[in-house]
Amino acid sequence: MPLAVNRGVLLHYEIKGEKGEPLLMLRGLSRSLDYWMGLDEILSQRFRVIVMDNRGVGRSSKPTGLWSIEEMADDTAAVIGASGLAPVCLFGMSLGGMVAQETVLRHPLLVSRLILACTTPGPKKGYRPLPSAVAGLILAGLLPLSISNEIVTRLTLSDEFRKQDESVGHSWLELGRKGPVSRISVFKQMLAVLGHDTGDRLGQINAPTLVMTGTADSIIDSRNSELMAELIPGAKLEYIHGAGHDFPAELPKLTADLIKDFCTSTRNA
Repeated sequence: MPLAVNRGVLLHYEIKGEKGEPLLMLRGLSRSLDYWMGLDEILSQRFRVIVMDNRGVGRSSKPTGLWSIEEMADDTAAVIGASGLAPVCLFGMSLGGMVAQETVLRHPLLVSRLILACTTPGPKKGYRPLPSAVAGLILAGLLPLSISNEIVTRLTLSDEFRKQDESVGHSWLELGRKGPVSRISVFKQMLAVLGHDTGDRLGQINAPTLVMTGTADSIIDSRNSELMAELIPGAKLEYIHGAGHDFPAELPKLTADLIKDFCTSTRNA
């Protein structure tokens, strides 16, 4: 089991695929590396895919004290260094997208390209989430797993997708039973999100950047993606029409195709 270390914090990661450019993937709030729903497997056919457990989830450490996005960015840098595959194409969604922003700002030489999905630059310049979404996420952290999973599924997946496919919600429930995340870890990650703010620094990003958002995202306003695409020099914006917050779970093949096209294109190099 490969581990990286950042100031005493042990970080579990895995490498999938045997050839191609390195691609590191960062998942969102409370999600371990097991929650990629096949996207990592699709991408591993073309890339050396690195997946990791953020601090507090999966098999990574759960350090005492409060956590910050900056610390999680340094965790990511430690994993990139331990993998020996720098620089990487860095893909982060939701909380992972916040960590990805901070990673490229703090460790620019470790990131060749940047992909930000369903995320935000923070409240100073960005658009705040709906109070109902915030309340739902907090409530989900307090309730039993079966009820919590139903709330999260409704918040993160589009209504249309849930009507057609219930398998993702069922898979999340099983993963939650096999690898429960402590409420303390969830709230520490939430507090880290509240302290996230990169809006005034996004203009410093030099890595070619792709920003993606689902147009039916009910957690993070899609206007945040539009704003980030404006603030990051040369960034490209891609809308996933009709998809919810967790559009990689709804449309893994489409998401993989967009990532492949961007990470292998010479136009943005």
